[in-house]
Amino acid sequence: MAVVFEETVRRLAAIIGHGGQGLALARELAHEGVRTRADLRRPAILARLPRESQAEVLFRPARNVPLATAQAVAAEVKRRLVFDLGGRSRRFEVIPVGSVRRQAPRVKDIDFLIVISDAAEFEHALAAAALRPARAADRVTIADTYAAGSRRRSFILRAEGRGRARAQHYRSDFFVTTGAEKPYALYHYTGSKDYNIRTRAHAKRRGWLLNQYGLFDAATGSRVRGTAAIHTERDLARFLGVTYYPPSARDETARPRKRPRKRPTSTQ
Repeated sequence: MAVVFEETVRRLAAIIGHGGQGLALARELAHEGVRTRADLRRPAILARLPRESQAEVLFRPARNVPLATAQAVAAEVKRRLVFDLGGRSRRFEVIPVGSVRRQAPRVKDIDFLIVISDAAEFEHALAAAALRPARAADRVTIADTYAAGSRRRSFILRAEGRGRARAQHYRSDFFVTTGAEKPYALYHYTGSKDYNIRTRAHAKRRGWLLNQYGLFDAATGSRVRGTAAIHTERDLARFLGVTYYPPSARDETARPRKRPRKRPTSTQ
């Protein structure tokens, strides 16, 4: 019985997520007789789950999406995404990022970077995001919003199936950045995780802090002098002194090779 109980806890924890906190909640629920995903859907139980876990239980988003499918969903979202600001519908630059941009064979999340340079619109843009009315062949809708902030908003996208195929659901994060921060945000949100870690480690060895907002002096927090000339990811790689990799090459084995070039480390 103990083995069966622990297996139930592990199964529930895999659905709930959230690390140790989720494991503790899974154990608590298992003690109360919760055994299956259907049990987690019961309103009284569902209300006790973290908001992200509720989305997982209700929509069961796909986790192993073929690249071609993810690209089709991303292309439709990019074409239809608008922002209703100040009584008018606005369009901004929308870039698929993450594993879609890296062209990974299998995709877990369909994420987007949105470039907004108007400070007055920046803080409110994500809350105003919507998909404009669909064409006859369009299939994607926003089914749920399970996390919301001024720089990141998390959605469940629903794509209707063709013919008799069932609808599918996908996790999607929308991130916003400014024009000046775009190269850093593109680098950060494209990944891969391993490539980002190695690149940041190289910057750290030079006394810098690299993140999605810019390149900073680790000691003073000031932007590194000369970074105003960085407009692309290639510019960023050149400034750091590492080899530039196109997104499709930034897999888990991609290492940012050092270049024999030095840059000043003084700050503005």
